[in-house]
Amino acid sequence: DSCLSNYYPNGNGCNKCPDGCVSCTSETSCSSCLEGFYKTGDICTKCDDSCKSCNDDTNACISCQTGYYFDDFRRCQKCSDHCDVCSSSSICDDCSPEYFLLEDGSCSPCADVCHECTGPTANDCIECDDGFYLSSQLKKCLKCDSSCETCNGPNNNNCVKCASGFYNSSSTCLPCETGCSTCSSDTY
Repeated sequence: DSCLSNYYPNGNGCNKCPDGCVSCTSETSCSSCLEGFYKTGDICTKCDDSCKSCNDDTNACISCQTGYYFDDFRRCQKCSDHCDVCSSSSICDDCSPEYFLLEDGSCSPCADVCHECTGPTANDCIECDDGFYLSSQLKKCLKCDSSCETCNGPNNNNCVKCASGFYNSSSTCLPCETGCSTCSSDTY
């Protein structure tokens, strides 16, 4: 029998391998493990939460999860708050969305309307939160038309996704019939 990856042949069908296995020969015998698991005998065991990949349960990771860094003992330690990539506990290299990197290696919040930014004000946005678009002329985030959940401009024909109670008609968001929260036209 030929089975998909993560399944093994069993009589006239295929059964799913145990958790953490990429391939197996039975429900109790893994041949190889998924990333984030290591082989212990014939089974795959989950790595420490700080490890993206590992060889055993010692927390000596091969690679760290996002938001962790290697310390001097090759253990993964958590980055500071709002930091996705760091080289030490005090030096952040890349901040989480809605935060920007300061010169001292710490992260500080963007303005409320910014998803990504280079500074603390609404004029420092490089990507806006849902419901706002980045005006190339004004270099800041402006509110979408009320018919849009997400947009790339100010009008109802600039919607990327229509808001609840509106439907897309030829790239324009139009209102549903009164009382409907979702619809595919003005009548249904």
